[in-house]
Amino acid sequence: MEGTRTDVVRAAVADLLPLSAEERDRKLELERVVDENMVGFVAVGEALSEIRTLKLYRPHETFEEYVAQRFEMSRRRAYQLMAAAAVVGNVNNCTQIAPANEAQARPLTMLPEADQPAVWGEVVTQTGGMVTAKAVRQAVLEHLGQEAAKRVRAVSAPVEADQDLPDEFREPFARILEFIQAAREQVRRDVLRRYIRGLLNLLED
Repeated sequence: MEGTRTDVVRAAVADLLPLSAEERDRKLELERVVDENMVGFVAVGEALSEIRTLKLYRPHETFEEYVAQRFEMSRRRAYQLMAAAAVVGNVNNCTQIAPANEAQARPLTMLPEADQPAVWGEVVTQTGGMVTAKAVRQAVLEHLGQEAAKRVRAVSAPVEADQDLPDEFREPFARILEFIQAAREQVRRDVLRRYIRGLLNLLED
């Protein structure tokens, strides 16, 4: 417990320290990458990720404040670029063809990292390597729908009371079943809500 508190204090103090000469040099290099490669989303996203991870945005209090003032970039845009760059790094090893632009990479950010390579590989195979952003969006949408359907089915199987239960246990068990059914219904709603949110995000892009 004492060690945890000490680590928290050290982290808080480190956030207040000015950048070292080495950190300043690295920050300038990364800012140059962003300035010169605004159309090269992978380089920009990776540079922004490193600035955020290493907290090179100091002396700004937050990364979001930093990108807004330094690059006139919204928080949403910065995180889109970082997520799209991460996708390219994640799917790069599953096929010789990588996303050619941000429009192809961004839909994949809606998927868990573990699912991204397989879905991208399917798109590459289905299109014969002639990948389009529309094909990626469609594949992601289908995958999200399939996963949502699986989860809904998993919580939809009926739970029935054991007919051999002693009479004194039937009413308590019935209440437990009601609780389970209510919890399952909540899970179904949550799954469908996440699916709809993903669909809306894809349509928005």
